[in-house]
Amino acid sequence: MENVRSRSRRDVDNAYAYSVQTFAKDMLEVADNLNRALDNVDKGAAETSAPLQSLVEGLQLTENGLRKIFHKHGIDRMDVNVGMTFDPNFHSALFQTPSETDVNGTISSIVSTGYMFKDRVLRPAGVSTVKSSIAPPKSDEI
Repeated sequence: MENVRSRSRRDVDNAYAYSVQTFAKDMLEVADNLNRALDNVDKGAAETSAPLQSLVEGLQLTENGLRKIFHKHGIDRMDVNVGMTFDPNFHSALFQTPSETDVNGTISSIVSTGYMFKDRVLRPAGVSTVKSSIAPPKSDEI
């Protein structure tokens, strides 16, 4: 009987802890749109136009605030870099890039940022992978 109570309590705790997951996933679109807006600002034009500079600063403050709130609630960006080995647990391969110089199965570019929610993948990082004849090193060679 104690096992049933313990399991029920754990299930309720998990349901409470991860109840915000759907909402958080939807908020990632807002973060993506803020990042796209900041990435597409003409830096030269922003330096010469006070209203545009104010808009950029506002977008940066909003993006930083959103990132802090995400972190406060256990949502963090994945640390994904070009050259890392592709891991299907954390990455979603969107396409392959042919290469004769890079190692097969490594990440060649990052298309979309991945996020973790506590210990779970909220959204895998969208990446392109290298398609090459160069095999990755075996684990005993490392």
